[in-house]
Amino acid sequence: MKPTLHIDSASRLPSPEGLTVQPLRLAAMALVPSWLRRVTDGRPIGCFATGDEVQLMEAALRARSNPLFASQGPVKRYRLTLEARWEKLIGAGALRPDTLRWGAHDGQREIRSVPSGSWLVCTCARGVDCHTVWLAPFLARAGWRVVLRGEEVPL
Repeated sequence: MKPTLHIDSASRLPSPEGLTVQPLRLAAMALVPSWLRRVTDGRPIGCFATGDEVQLMEAALRARSNPLFASQGPVKRYRLTLEARWEKLIGAGALRPDTLRWGAHDGQREIRSVPSGSWLVCTCARGVDCHTVWLAPFLARAGWRVVLRGEEVPL
């Protein structure tokens, strides 16, 4: 069976009570709020906006939040930019189950492999077409079994 990644809203993280093995909890976000830093272990490398993409992300969020200016142009530019990068990462083999890495929020701990059963979360509301929804099929193509918001992502 393929290694599994769960992708969902941070509010859906499994409760640690009663679990014998704690799943790795990763915030797949460029700008992680402090409360989410406290309940996650780090961030998955390559799975969130970086550099100039952060400006595209901020423009997309502004466009989504203002119904008077709900232009999809910024959202489309942001999505296409991320998808182009993820396509390159697939080509380089960086999103595969044996190569996907994560690092601590503080950047002080070593970078490690993402194990099967890990959770990738963001603070977007469920039902919103966010970057983790766009990321899911790329991770599936890279060889992961991806469970997005409770549903397995088909290849």
